Amino acid sequence: DKVISMTKEYVHYMEPDQDVYEFLVSLFEDGMDTETIDRIFAELKEGLLPLLAKIEAAPKPDLSALQQTFDPDAQKKVQELLLSYIGFSFDCGAVAESMHPFTTTLCPGDVRVTNHYYADNPISSMFSAIHEGGHAIFEQNVDKDFWHTAAAQINMMGLHESQSRFYENILGRNPHFWTPIYEKMSALLPEFKTVPFDTFIKAINDVHPSMIRTEADEVTYGLHIILRYEIEKAIFRDNVKTDDLPALWNQKMQELLGITPANDAEGILQDMHWSDGSFGYFPSYLLGSIYDGMYLEAIQKDLGDLDTVLENGRILDITHWLKEKIHRFGSMYNSKEVIERVCGKEISAQPLLRYFEEKYSKVYEF
Repeated sequence: DKVISMTKEYVHYMEPDQDVYEFLVSLFEDGMDTETIDRIFAELKEGLLPLLAKIEAAPKPDLSALQQTFDPDAQKKVQELLLSYIGFSFDCGAVAESMHPFTTTLCPGDVRVTNHYYADNPISSMFSAIHEGGHAIFEQNVDKDFWHTAAAQINMMGLHESQSRFYENILGRNPHFWTPIYEKMSALLPEFKTVPFDTFIKAINDVHPSMIRTEADEVTYGLHIILRYEIEKAIFRDNVKTDDLPALWNQKMQELLGITPANDAEGILQDMHWSDGSFGYFPSYLLGSIYDGMYLEAIQKDLGDLDTVLENGRILDITHWLKEKIHRFGSMYNSKEVIERVCGKEISAQPLLRYFEEKYSKVYEF
């Protein structure tokens, strides 16, 4: 309650005539506004709910082959394989272990990523590696002419998240990403020799409602963010009382995902963002995925069918495309300008929805 009150107070000191929440959103995504977010989140919500209903009605995959113990040290070798494969440079980067994966740029030419390894869940570290690798590649590919300038400080969270989630989801959860490297991965992590390729693909694309945002699949993840965005607007525009927020959270979880938290630890208190005052940050996560749908269509126009590019092991062609179109400019352009330059269109959730519909109708055969 104190954090919310103080957030409102300090915004009024900085921008006394501006809507508090509008200002908070702009802190994390320069050039973005809530009118645009309202439009594209509404598009996405309208498309995601019926898609999730179809997936929920489909038969569930048998993932019992993954119920094994996977050596964490071997998982670290898989991480090195994946980072090298997507274009992370170990010449100007390093890898370490932490409780929660993150990426940090200490200075130009020194970008570091961390990961965490679970013996019973190797997929977690694989996709954390790909996700953090996407963040790091963006930082590593900023043009040297921009080093030591403001352009090298990439402070648009949605744009940054679009790079990590593009590698993690659009590329990493595509079956063809793994075709050239599955045997190499299985050699490093021998337990996977007993996991059929099709089972692995179903596991990395398993969709089901869950309580924790950071563990959500790419489809339900968007609903987790929409929930937080709607609550942030309720806080700063509707002045909902702090004491009423846990019940509002649980109500929205039921409406959007059909599940209700057993307690606030797996409900409204699960994220650190609000406790440290980072209101306005959450929309950036979903904006990144929406940008990704648009990048996908642009890439396929320039490089051809994504499945074919990945099947042929040409993922570095995609990394080069992202470097030339986005990475090398750092923060020279805000997100709306990047989308206009790269895609030539207004921001829309429709490309992401088309990607979801096409992909998951195949995965779940509906």
